Amino acid sequence: EGMRRERTEGSASALFDEQHTAVYRPSFMNSMYFDEIYHGRTAYEHLNRIEPFESTHPPLGKVIISAGVALFGMNAFGWRIAGTVFGIAMIPAMYLFARRLFGKPEYAFFAAFLLAFDAMHFVQTRIATIDVYAVFFIILMFHFMYRYVSADSRSLRNTLPPLALSGLMFGLGVAAKWISLYAGAGLAVLFFLSLWERWKEYRTSPKMYADFPRNTLLTLLWC
Repeated sequence: EGMRRERTEGSASALFDEQHTAVYRPSFMNSMYFDEIYHGRTAYEHLNRIEPFESTHPPLGKVIISAGVALFGMNAFGWRIAGTVFGIAMIPAMYLFARRLFGKPEYAFFAAFLLAFDAMHFVQTRIATIDVYAVFFIILMFHFMYRYVSADSRSLRNTLPPLALSGLMFGLGVAAKWISLYAGAGLAVLFFLSLWERWKEYRTSPKMYADFPRNTLLTLLWC
């Protein structure tokens, strides 16, 4: 029995070379976790123009992941680096949004600090999931929508650019993951509430807001 096993093992080993490259113990350094098995693989397929295996969400998030794979190879670092960069960029994005929202740098720092040390944020941005891209664009879409709501409505130069940027961020968010559609519903609520408030101002001061009907029509067409 011992001679038979030795002969079999010896024969099998002759079929393989470079045994030192084989992965015997899966770890975060060489394996995929959770939805990485879908998104990391699909990023590779997009990069090599292969029919994507996963299509339950739009492709933008996986296309962004594929940029890291193109730069660093189909390995753990390659399929995770893009999400990490977006996770880092999310911190100053939150700071800018909170700074405009609250008007004080200490409040903005506190908001960015909380996000930086949020466990879910850390977990989602250290692996190749597409949630990070959707959330990044969601923060920006609300940032620009708030700029629109708080702008002087008597000038289209003040209102149309942030509204366009909010719409652009919404489009990118939806192109990354469907959850951004829910955020879009929130944008619509804020948009129509702002029109309602401006209409009430027009009713009380029609001379001051004489261009309200025209501006409202152009704004809706702009949307």
